[in-house]
Amino acid sequence: MTDERTNLSKKITQSVKRNFGNHIKIFDVTIPRCTKAAESTGVGESIFKYDPKGTATRAYEKLTREVFLNAEKEHRRHRDTYVR
Repeated sequence: MTDERTNLSKKITQSVKRNFGNHIKIFDVTIPRCTKAAESTGVGESIFKYDPKGTATRAYEKLTREVFLNAEKEHRRHRDTYVR
């Protein structure tokens, strides 16, 4: 979770990409800090149920798509490596 409005969050994001980007997959989507996400945890509900049209919910949906697309890409890459 980040607050891209702050310089500190921007610096941390850049630092993570710079220091770890060559070693691990860093996804493009970030989850914005928001009150609704914290509230959903407090009441024990999924953000998808608590705030279905919210900013954080849309970001989690985008991240989910990005993770699945990356998994498919990695699966194809590994499959093609072993098929040859």
